[in-house]
Amino acid sequence: MADLNPFQILNRRLGLLRQRTRVLGVSKILFWTVGSGALATASCLLLFAAYPPSLNAQYGLLGSLLAFCCFNLIIQTIRLFSETASLEQTAQRWERHQTDLKDGLIASVYFDAAIRTDSLDGDTDTAHSLAHWVVNKTDGIKPSIIAPINELYRPFSALVGSLCLTIGLVWIYPDKFETALAELTRTNDGLKMESGPLVADITLTVDSPEYTGVQRRIIPNSTGNVSVYRGSKITIHATPLTKADQVFVFVGDERFDATSFQDNKAELSIVAMDSMDWRFGLQTESGERRIETQVRRLTIKPDKPPHIELITPRTDLELEKISAVPIEFSARDDFGISRIAVRLALANDEDNITRVEQDGHSGKIAKGADEIDLNIMDAQPGDRIALSVEVYDNRTIDGPQLSVSETRYITVRSPEFEHYKITEALNALLEQLLDALASRLEMDYDAVDGSRLAGKIDVLSNQTSRVLERLASIIDRMEKDPMSAEQAIAGLKSRHQVASQAQLAESSELSKEKARTQTGTIGDVGVFKALNEGVVSPLEQLIIYVESVVAQQGLADIAAMTEEIKAAKVRLKDLMTAYKKKPSDALKARIMRNIRRLKDRMRALQKRMASLRKKLPDEFLNIDGMKSGEVSQGLSDTRKQLDNLEKMMAENRLDDALKALDEMSETLDQLSSALDQDLQELHEQTNPALQKALSELMDQTRDLMKQQEELNEETEAQSRREQEQQADIFNKLLNEQIDELLRKAANLKKNAEKLQSGPLPTFAEESAADVNERVDELIQALKNKRLEAALRSARDALSPLYTVKRYARFRNPSSKDVSNSANQAIEQDQDIIDQLDTLMKQAQKQMQAAKQQSQTSSTREKQDQLRQAARQLQQKMESQQGQITGLKGEPMQSMDSAQKSMQRASQSLQKGQPGHAVPSQSEAVSQLKKLMNGLKQASKPQQGGKDGQKGQRDGGRDTKRDKVRIPGADEHDAPAEFRQELMDAMKDKAPNDFKESVKRYYESLVK
Repeated sequence: MADLNPFQILNRRLGLLRQRTRVLGVSKILFWTVGSGALATASCLLLFAAYPPSLNAQYGLLGSLLAFCCFNLIIQTIRLFSETASLEQTAQRWERHQTDLKDGLIASVYFDAAIRTDSLDGDTDTAHSLAHWVVNKTDGIKPSIIAPINELYRPFSALVGSLCLTIGLVWIYPDKFETALAELTRTNDGLKMESGPLVADITLTVDSPEYTGVQRRIIPNSTGNVSVYRGSKITIHATPLTKADQVFVFVGDERFDATSFQDNKAELSIVAMDSMDWRFGLQTESGERRIETQVRRLTIKPDKPPHIELITPRTDLELEKISAVPIEFSARDDFGISRIAVRLALANDEDNITRVEQDGHSGKIAKGADEIDLNIMDAQPGDRIALSVEVYDNRTIDGPQLSVSETRYITVRSPEFEHYKITEALNALLEQLLDALASRLEMDYDAVDGSRLAGKIDVLSNQTSRVLERLASIIDRMEKDPMSAEQAIAGLKSRHQVASQAQLAESSELSKEKARTQTGTIGDVGVFKALNEGVVSPLEQLIIYVESVVAQQGLADIAAMTEEIKAAKVRLKDLMTAYKKKPSDALKARIMRNIRRLKDRMRALQKRMASLRKKLPDEFLNIDGMKSGEVSQGLSDTRKQLDNLEKMMAENRLDDALKALDEMSETLDQLSSALDQDLQELHEQTNPALQKALSELMDQTRDLMKQQEELNEETEAQSRREQEQQADIFNKLLNEQIDELLRKAANLKKNAEKLQSGPLPTFAEESAADVNERVDELIQALKNKRLEAALRSARDALSPLYTVKRYARFRNPSSKDVSNSANQAIEQDQDIIDQLDTLMKQAQKQMQAAKQQSQTSSTREKQDQLRQAARQLQQKMESQQGQITGLKGEPMQSMDSAQKSMQRASQSLQKGQPGHAVPSQSEAVSQLKKLMNGLKQASKPQQGGKDGQKGQRDGGRDTKRDKVRIPGADEHDAPAEFRQELMDAMKDKAPNDFKESVKRYYESLVK
């Protein structure tokens, strides 16, 4: 730039401005031309659709429009380039923008041209000086400032507006544009467009779809414009205005020829599926094909979806337990209802729907009511269920339309929900108890003036009173909660009572002191220091006790939730096995619903675990499973397995899904084992004496169970020997008479067949068939030498034989043969019964003789000894019920049942019936195993539930509710001298910023 003279610099700048001016100018021309051309084209197409000219006229008009747009574009472009051809014109534009140049730029352009042509009439230095001045004035002025881009705003806005208007017209009149474009693009070789109608006397016959119930409609002298329902059949009758060989119609782009054309009258049929235009066409006798430009409109009437209203329930519901939910609904449709169903689904899984069909509804209006049993979808406590009603109309074209009512949500309350809220309330109460304790420990009675001391004591007393009132409210809730342990409730009550009495004593003494002094000044500070100490001690015990309850109850609840998940897993496997045998959509939906319910339960379990780890002190969680992360890892693994299981079921990979379920079982077992071990360790650390007592009871139960199992095996062996003797006796007796019995049975079979083939009343035919069936069983039992079965079959045949004999008299005389056959069969059957009965008596005598020779006294004596040992164990358990609360309920019931079973076994052995004693002995073993399990549960921490109750969750399913022992007050007493030392150390106050740290420090010292 430094090597250029000023005139060259100015020429370069003007050249850049000219280039930018031309680009902007061409853009403006394009915007205006395209916008106006698009709008004009759309207007022409609308005009063609409304008043269609000939095809040539349409092509001519559109061609002229296109030619005009192109011509205008070329002319305007030439004009633009001519106006910017010289630098003088560009300089004039610059001067208009930068008026302070005062024609200096234009003069410089002229001087440059004159200097180059040696025609300058003036001083050259003056011209260069002017050019330098102009260069300096134009420095920093860019072409984009003189010709800004916003010059395109108006033409661009016009283009956008035109395009939007064009698009709007296409959106409002799509059919007209479709018709016009179809006309332009159709290859109508040989078709001649006629501006007038080609036919007259148009009659339309409309047959609506059968489902609408609309009668046939005949429209004479029609213009061809008609509104019908989708799927209607339209029969068109028309008379051509000229002689024609063929008549046809164009419906959209599709051609339909006349199905009948006689005496210059045409008949055509079309099925209306969409709204569109149509027109007539014909072929003349000379072969010329014509099509009318007049457009006739076929419009589809809307068939609205059905309407459904859920009347009852009006609002969302909350149920205390799983029960039937009353519903009421009302539905209507223009033409009729085909189906109504109630929809049930989990709120977080509304894709898997269980439907309860509401039969018997049809017509245009339907109202109904029902009681929906939530068990149909395997509802469980804690579920949030979405309930709605769906209705289908009776449309047969494209299938029925569906409408769904608004959704009501039903929440089934879960016992653990309130139980967990109580635990959270106890946890929150700990903070308030610690605040109350910290305030009392910080109180320096000697440092406060007597006139202000009364107010401070009053504040302390009120703070403690409020905390104790909250605790009383929580205890009331726990008493109503079936999952809260009575032992915990009793412990909280006793400690609350002690603390309340101490606080009331302090409050009462303060009131007396105020009344005595009249001024509110405390006289004897020592009295209130002692009263404060009397409140601090029970508060310490209460804090430790509440933390112990929350810690053990939290772990126990987590263990119980794990057992629930294991039980749900077993049900899930049963469902998947059933689905593998017989797949169905309903069963698959139920499986997916249970998987998602399991996932929700796992999320709740993880949340519960996180809350427990976050809120409780480390000493309550310093146990193997929690410390090593086994429990958390087990939860994480199970959730991943559930995700994989859900994916496999969605893909119908049943074998893989069942395998994954087995792997999940192993993970859950490991998780349950880790939790049980943690609870057991926690419990053993609190009460070793209790563990010793329970261990002795389990040892005695184990010995008793082993001895009963051995005696059971001995009795079974004795019973088998007796059965073998009985079989030998039966075989020996039957071998002597089997041939004779089989011959008699064969004769009986012949008469039985005559009964079934003879004329009988309809109501007697079943009895005849029954006779044949019993006789077949008799023959088979004889062949197998089963004496008792043969006798039973023979006796069973008598009743239907007498029935046939009695009913045979209702037939005509030809039934006499049937009656005779029945009499003969009765005699034959009775003969067989007598013979078999005699054999049975002989067998019984021989068996009795064999029994007299057997020795059952030894087994009877052993059974009596075991029964006596069981009675002694029961007495010991009864004496320890006060010490071991877990012995109540099922363990005692199992012990009692075992004793009764032993007694029945002893009685059977006394009668010489070892076979009858075996089931009773097996039942005794089973009850002793239940007792052993009960003792194992009693050795674990209490997991909630009142004494004598077993926790019931999820609609009555049994889950583990182990007993957690809450430590007694004497196990957590802080020594008096230690507390005194602690209080003395509190004389010096900490800064306010350390209040929270001090409170935590108090807590750790108290523990």
